[in-house]
Amino acid sequence: MERNDTHRDKLDLERIRVLYSNARFSVAGVFVSALFFSLFLWYSVEPLIWGVWLAVILAINLPRLLLVEAFHRKLRHEQIAAGKTLIWERLFFVGVLLSALSWGAVSLFPFRGDPTLSLVYAALFLIAMSSASIVTLITSLTMGLTFLSAAVLPLAARCLLAQEWSLLILALACLTYYVIFIQMACRLHYAIIDNITLKLENEELSLKDALTGLWNRRQLYLFIEQLQSRFGRSGETFSLILMDLDHFKQYNDSMGHNAGDELLVRVAEIIQQESRDEDLAVRYGGEEFLVVLPRAGVRQASQVAERIRSRVAHQTGGSLSAGIVGYRHEEGFEKMVARADEALYAAKSQGRNQVIAYANGGEVA
Repeated sequence: MERNDTHRDKLDLERIRVLYSNARFSVAGVFVSALFFSLFLWYSVEPLIWGVWLAVILAINLPRLLLVEAFHRKLRHEQIAAGKTLIWERLFFVGVLLSALSWGAVSLFPFRGDPTLSLVYAALFLIAMSSASIVTLITSLTMGLTFLSAAVLPLAARCLLAQEWSLLILALACLTYYVIFIQMACRLHYAIIDNITLKLENEELSLKDALTGLWNRRQLYLFIEQLQSRFGRSGETFSLILMDLDHFKQYNDSMGHNAGDELLVRVAEIIQQESRDEDLAVRYGGEEFLVVLPRAGVRQASQVAERIRSRVAHQTGGSLSAGIVGYRHEEGFEKMVARADEALYAAKSQGRNQVIAYANGGEVA
């Protein structure tokens, strides 16, 4: 269940990221469309209606533009985390709904001159607008269908109520277009979501160890880069646990490689179960494992490592030793791993099957 939630959060983040990437073009397109459409309205409606409509369009879409830029700015600074993206979708939906209603309101305007011809021009423009909107909003099906409905249905309703054969034909054309585009939008949406899901799954597979299911070194370095950047600004710290199975080569030789693989998988399961949700558990080498613990001091990391060591000793046919260090802001990650390796070597030298933690160069009791 927890894995499903994490996958859903990542899917939402990627889906909304695509939505906001498309939004730069769609909002710019709204301004260009409003410019050209206002020229048509200038000759088709009263100046007061023209002025109010144009002001409403600008008042609605300028904040949308600011919202889009705010999202991209926060995304660049890694301030939008998976699991906290839906608020951005809701805010975007409000802008889309208001914009759609303002465009749909055109169908209700009292046109001067030949109203039938004006409605035909309006229909062509609104159909083109809603078609483009569906494409740019395709990662959020609700938004795309909302814009389509608000833009087309009022126009079709006015044509039906007019009870003129030419407008009835226009209404039928609008409703036919509406039904066809709903079907196309649904198919395109689910195809896009499937592609995003496949992309995320492939990315995750490339970042995980095939045998144990733990993260690999590639993911570790990506995680550490983000961690150091974030904690460097906030002043927070993190700890590192480096673990190694004791006498694993002898275990492999005596029990066989299949049994060795089973031991690695079982130890990985224990590490995952004893780690916190925010921790990163990595298969660092053959029989080496590493856990990064954000916002955890050396003593807290020692407690986690001790639980892992105890369970491995009691529930598997092997044992492990662990070295623990805390992050120093003046050192790089490789030096931090080197210090953890020194602590691990000390644990091995003192008899194995134990945990040694270093803080500021000294051993923690």
